[in-house]
Amino acid sequence: MLVHAMIIEAGRKVTGDHESDRAKFLGRSQTMHTPLALQNSNRHLSGTTGGTLDPILSLAQNIDLKPHAKTRVTFLTLAAPSHTEALEKLSRYQTGQSIHRAFDESRAQSEHELLDLGLNAYAVENIQRLLSALLYPQGYCVPHRMSSHKT
Repeated sequence: MLVHAMIIEAGRKVTGDHESDRAKFLGRSQTMHTPLALQNSNRHLSGTTGGTLDPILSLAQNIDLKPHAKTRVTFLTLAAPSHTEALEKLSRYQTGQSIHRAFDESRAQSEHELLDLGLNAYAVENIQRLLSALLYPQGYCVPHRMSSHKT
């Protein structure tokens, strides 16, 4: 089960528009650069949920801000083996504080794992470069070709 959710500051009205069907979002003869769903500010997403042939995760929220005002919107994407487990996971992250705490705990756990492996930031950066070269070899670390001269 895949869940995409939006958390907005308390006191804001949640509009709850969503779409999971790419064809409905894009519209006929449209592209991802000009989707039908974004061409009219009065248009609402269809609210399609469940399995589709070509899924997307699209959420919409109207937010009215006064000049110089600000608000926080957080998007969450999570996966779980079942619908019940996904909703249980989502219930843990309903405030900005709980989301920040989760990122802090994850960062601390990652740092601890790196120390256990004897790795530092420099080593991890080199490992990531090597992995990028292995996964995407086109144009990466390719020796310069000598130009051929015809005589």
